[in-house]
Amino acid sequence: MKSKFLKEFKFSHRLERAGVRIEGETDKEYTRRIKNARYGIEGEDRVNYQLMNVELPIVCISDLRVSEEFGSAQADFVIISSRKIIIVEVKNLYGSVKVTKNQEVIRLIPRINFIEEEGMGNPFIQVENQRKVFENLIKQNYSGYQIESLIVMGNPRTAIYFEEDEFPLIRYDYMQQYLAKCIDEKVDDEKYHEMIKLGEFLVSKNKVKDFNDFGVIKKRIINRHSTVELVGEEKELFLELIEERKRISRLKNIPVCNVFNDVDALNLVRFKPITRDEMILIPGIKLRKFLMFGPEVIEIIKKYSKN
Repeated sequence: MKSKFLKEFKFSHRLERAGVRIEGETDKEYTRRIKNARYGIEGEDRVNYQLMNVELPIVCISDLRVSEEFGSAQADFVIISSRKIIIVEVKNLYGSVKVTKNQEVIRLIPRINFIEEEGMGNPFIQVENQRKVFENLIKQNYSGYQIESLIVMGNPRTAIYFEEDEFPLIRYDYMQQYLAKCIDEKVDDEKYHEMIKLGEFLVSKNKVKDFNDFGVIKKRIINRHSTVELVGEEKELFLELIEERKRISRLKNIPVCNVFNDVDALNLVRFKPITRDEMILIPGIKLRKFLMFGPEVIEIIKKYSKN
């Protein structure tokens, strides 16, 4: 028995929805956003191909969004088997990834003369939040299912390294092998009918995203285009941070915009973080940027901090 899709993945439709122009967006910003969106959708397309060719009794749903009283979540794919439901999050990243023993995910990006380690938002936290929302929704209506999560890398060149125990993170071309190990090959008609009913129930809960409302991106554009007048020590701190940005750019042989932009520098001046936890809470910084420049920038900020 082959996999059955109740809500199919549609590449052109996904790209068309992502292509809606945002008010205030420049041509450069639009081109960059569409490029990133297409890259991500291509990763999902590779996962979709694998799922369509799985010779197992599973029911699949693509791009499922739910919003209930206990929270909202979006899953790139939902896989329903006789005993478990797998919430799949696809990441199509450039470079390879390393998973530390503390479950932090570090990107390994090849540069001309070295491999750059860059932190990123923790996908395990993201999928666990998604899993909890779907678990609450499903268990209110269906019992007997184990709800799991899985992160799938959609880039065929991505290698995955684990420092210790492996976590639910695989590359897309291992999808069929992964499912073969954890899903029953035989399902009776009554159970299969229940799986389909469960899938139809989830599809009925799907919330179509309004792609004409990019509130978060709009705010980002407004912030990026805004100007702030700094005076006194705040201006001195801002200028020193800009010089530090240039130093890091030369050291790592990357563009200055890949270190941090002017808005990020303004936020560093405004909030003056002097610890790791304080810095990763700042919009635009987070863990991946902290790993790049955090300790050095904190030492600069401490000179201007009144704490």
